[in-house]
Amino acid sequence: MVRDFGKSPETFSLQALLAHYRQIPFRDWSGAKWPPHVIHRRLWFAVGGMSEEFSPGMGSDDDLAMKLWLAGCRIFRGIADSRVYHFMRKSTGRANGNNGGRQFLRRYGMKPSTFARYYLKLGDPACPVLSEPSGISFFLKKTCDRILGLF
Repeated sequence: MVRDFGKSPETFSLQALLAHYRQIPFRDWSGAKWPPHVIHRRLWFAVGGMSEEFSPGMGSDDDLAMKLWLAGCRIFRGIADSRVYHFMRKSTGRANGNNGGRQFLRRYGMKPSTFARYYLKLGDPACPVLSEPSGISFFLKKTCDRILGLF
């Protein structure tokens, strides 16, 4: 459910948001990979934080999540009671300069969407700890991604 409480900081209606945000249904979910993040600083520095080669543009969130996954992190959880109001595409609409999805595919051998669906279980109800993906659909999807990455 999308609600409009303003298109910019100047038009943002805090009173309307506070009056309605509890009515917007939400639950904890798996696969959280977008800022804001809560990451222990030791882990942040161990994986090198956000990769500069994805900026300006898209893909840095997926890249950070994959670096965390490869470092052994298996908890990617969105918390329903921790909410952020987003001004929809005010920052991402300005981001041009790289093809983050293509970069991710070349770096990791799969599309960001494959990573989000099969590894992070993005949008599924929250589970305590994620596990390595398996199954024929995952194998076929990752194989198709790798073939796509050759072109």
